Amino acid sequence: MSAHASTKEDDAAVLHFGAEFPIDECECLSDAEVSTILDNALKSGSEDRPFLRKALEYARRGAGARPTEVLKTEAVHIRQALENLEFPAPAGALHVFEIASLTNLMGKDSEPEEAKALIPSLTRYTDDQLAQVLEAVANAKAA
Repeated sequence: MSAHASTKEDDAAVLHFGAEFPIDECECLSDAEVSTILDNALKSGSEDRPFLRKALEYARRGAGARPTEVLKTEAVHIRQALENLEFPAPAGALHVFEIASLTNLMGKDSEPEEAKALIPSLTRYTDDQLAQVLEAVANAKAA
């Protein structure tokens, strides 16, 4: 298979992630969720694990000094709020990739245009629908 054919198959803008990641069998994690997993792995091991430490630093890059427990709770609230949103066809429910991406990228003052620029698959939603999504993110972050 050529590199070009593989590129057509893997395209996050249209929520195609290739045969390795079947939609019904994969879960996408937010940076906060990955941080929690890596933090637990580092705490449970006695040997030095530089790769895990570097991965944790990368996953926490946008968190600042906020504790892992706060990030974890926030991620859970955002995921629950976004999983509960349903929109009429053709937009439909948010994909797990979009939920993880929104959890990672969105601030409390984000606009629909910003969300569409950062996560191109969101272009299937109207600005009003995306405003609802962003409001759900902001409310979950404030909880």
